[in-house]
Amino acid sequence: MSNAYPDIEIYVKRPDEGAIRAWLDRRFGITGESKRGSALIYRLGDSGMECVVVDNAVKGGYTSVWFRSNQTPWEDDHACAVEAFSEFGLEVRCSASPWADGDAEEGGWIRMTDKGESRVNWRA
Repeated sequence: MSNAYPDIEIYVKRPDEGAIRAWLDRRFGITGESKRGSALIYRLGDSGMECVVVDNAVKGGYTSVWFRSNQTPWEDDHACAVEAFSEFGLEVRCSASPWADGDAEEGGWIRMTDKGESRVNWRA
């Protein structure tokens, strides 16, 4: 666990319904679930960490998976995205670095596909 990123967020392209929930449950154990608008909010494990999942959050069918904590098993968004890509076998995108005021968006994203990783320009 690290304080490098204030939270962790990835985007998964067109996951099967329930696949993300199943992954979260296997990985952490879901201890609570609620809905707020189009978002599903999961409470995870003993810590009660929140994960917010929004289906079709970004044009192109990308589902946002946002861990509202820096107390995750991943050092950064990239490490989470690597695990998610391995889990789902679907395109996953994540920020290439922690957000800071004034960051340029060009090349600020990493895309993972079955062809490997690449930097992309993408506005989430």
